[in-house]
Amino acid sequence: MLLSMPLLSKAQVKKPYLSSGWEFIFAFADYQKGPLYYDTPMRFSLFFHSESLVNYDVNKYFGLASGLAIRNIGFRTRNEQLNSDIRRRSYTLGVPAMVKIGDMKERKYAFAGLSYELAFHYKYKRYEGGNRVERESTWFSREVNRILPTAFAGFQYKSGYIKFQYYLEDFLNIDYLSNAGVRPYQNTKSRIFLVSIASNIVKKKSENKDKKKKEEKTKAALLGSL
Repeated sequence: MLLSMPLLSKAQVKKPYLSSGWEFIFAFADYQKGPLYYDTPMRFSLFFHSESLVNYDVNKYFGLASGLAIRNIGFRTRNEQLNSDIRRRSYTLGVPAMVKIGDMKERKYAFAGLSYELAFHYKYKRYEGGNRVERESTWFSREVNRILPTAFAGFQYKSGYIKFQYYLEDFLNIDYLSNAGVRPYQNTKSRIFLVSIASNIVKKKSENKDKKKKEEKTKAALLGSL
């Protein structure tokens, strides 16, 4: 029975392929202390955001992808302290997993998924009158939640994409206890929403096939000339 089954040709065997991208991020935040909401202007960042994915196209119209991503996320507040501009950010290492629906061959498709991000480097800056008066930089700080789950969706168009990403957990750790023995974020809510515009590079599976075809043609031409 098994011997009668046709063998799959190399062209029929689907192989995973890699893609990598660089994001430009527009960050928005909803920051609340008790009943008070604070002004949180948009935060633009282009360094350092990188994502590498392993893609598997189940068929022409459906695919899967997962990999690793590094992002610089955070938010700004105005007048959280009198006449102060406070900037908080953290680098995160994430593991995204997504589904893709559309035209896999032409790379025109919608995608959606979930990601878990590890916050590993936190930075805090406070400005008064345009001058920096306070700065903190910490590895694996307890001021931010260590693990940040997110949901995202977007659209890929050939060599670029736009993505919307919402953080399902507060950025700041409400249980953080400072050296002064107080919990500065106990009654806060801090949710971040990102809009990312990116370019990415894909090593297409067809590249290897085209290379092999050229090599075969060259060999045939050489043999024909003998």
